[in-house]
Amino acid sequence: MARKKKSRSAKSAGSRKSARRPVRARAAGPATLVGVVQDANTRLPVNRAMIKIVGGSNFGRTTFTNVVGLYALTNLAVGRNLVEASKGAKVQEKDKTLAAGLNILNFTL
Repeated sequence: MARKKKSRSAKSAGSRKSARRPVRARAAGPATLVGVVQDANTRLPVNRAMIKIVGGSNFGRTTFTNVVGLYALTNLAVGRNLVEASKGAKVQEKDKTLAAGLNILNFTL
C-alpha cells in the first residue's frame, strides 16, 4: 500500500522565523575610564600628564598619570565624552562613548 506524503502548508513553510534571543539592556551603573599615556617618539610612559574630560556629561573631571603613565577616572556617567590628554605643549583629544564598567582609552603625546 502506497503512503501519501504530507505536504506542508504554504503558511507554515514560509513563516518560519529564526529563534532570536531578546536583547538585554546593560545596567546603567557607573563607568570607569583607564589608560596609558606614552611619548610619541620614544614610546616611554609620560609621568604627570593631565587627563581631562572637556566635553560631555562628565565635563571637568581631571586626573594625572602616574610614573608608569597610567591613569584612572572612576564613577563616571555613561555616554559620549571628549577626553583630552596634555603635557606641556603636547595635546591630544579623543572622542569616547563610555559604557557601564571598564573603558580603555590610550594616548600618545
